[in-house]
Amino acid sequence: MTSDTVSQATSLALTMYRLSSWLKSPRPYLMLIGFAGFLSMMVFLGILVVGERLVRHWIAAHSVGGKVIGGTYRIVMFALLLVFCNVEQRPALIEVALAVMLITYAYEGLVTLHELQTGERPVR
Repeated sequence: MTSDTVSQATSLALTMYRLSSWLKSPRPYLMLIGFAGFLSMMVFLGILVVGERLVRHWIAAHSVGGKVIGGTYRIVMFALLLVFCNVEQRPALIEVALAVMLITYAYEGLVTLHELQTGERPVR
């Protein structure tokens, strides 16, 4: 064997040794887990963006579903405030909640009636 052949054999053996020791360490597997986590996070964010747009369209404020969900949201928020506020402040909070509900639903009812009269909202 010539010295070139020996150096090629030793460099190949050295490369194989380094590759096998690298594969035995946790580093390549951690890199793989990190890459898979990054990729799955990007897919998850994409699903969230698309889903958010679809849900926003389905429950838009002008739709019936949007009005129902908006009303339920207001009721739940006031209920949470009622649970966590001081006992002395509860009567005032109940009055505010009733006023907000009455004003909101009266306004939304008038807007819906106007839309029905002008033909902007079809009767379903």
